[in-house]
Amino acid sequence: MKLRVSGTQTTKQKFSSTLRGWLPILQANLDSLVETLEPFVQENPFISVKSGSETPDKRFEKKSFFSEAAKTSVSDTIEALTLDKKSLFQTLFEQVNPPLFPTEKSQRIAYEIIENINSEGYFEVQGLVEIAKKLAISVDEVEKIRQRFAYLDPLGIGALDLKETFLFQLQDLSLENDLYSMVEKLIINFENIESFSKESLFHEALSIIKRFHNPPAIDFLEDEKEVIPDIFIYDLAGAIKVRINDAYYPEVIIDTEGLDENHK
Repeated sequence: MKLRVSGTQTTKQKFSSTLRGWLPILQANLDSLVETLEPFVQENPFISVKSGSETPDKRFEKKSFFSEAAKTSVSDTIEALTLDKKSLFQTLFEQVNPPLFPTEKSQRIAYEIIENINSEGYFEVQGLVEIAKKLAISVDEVEKIRQRFAYLDPLGIGALDLKETFLFQLQDLSLENDLYSMVEKLIINFENIESFSKESLFHEALSIIKRFHNPPAIDFLEDEKEVIPDIFIYDLAGAIKVRINDAYYPEVIIDTEGLDENHK
């Protein structure tokens, strides 16, 4: 008895094989898409890939029915979404210099402290012992350098907890002695802060505390990612036009001129 393979089954097998070849591309995110396409580019000399930020090659520039104003608007939007800002750790590293950290040793300790600061700006307490062991110094030496972080930006950075980050930020303020002492008292007794509500400077001191940043690196925390559209839909003179967001996504370019010359 002969086994018969139906045409439908053969088609499915071919389709599955083709789909498997495309799956890595279909599953790739924007960050890895160009890298995923690279093997295909290496196998075919007539294919190249450019990202949305590259200047297009005039030979392969696509003609579009969209107005230049519309394209400029899209480009400006994408550029605004992809602007890079200095990270927290870059900001801190740039401040490790004299006079606050005058010696090579103090700078080395400061760098190690930065490595133990989390994304919120707090110092991981276990880092004190780890840094001391790594650099063969005492915990007190590490702590002495950490205390100098009270004078770095962002204010409050490198603190161990909420109270200390507020105390760090307090040191940067120029207040009258009585008010300074009141703010300090409220911070130290933060769990029972309402018990001081009848004191004369309570509300003024509380208003100062409310201006402090918590966590200290709040301005550096990653913003919610903007939604990048796959397509744009325009209503142009009553006609609906759809355009792929090629200002952001990489574009696969086929060198048709090279193909024509190769076949001559």
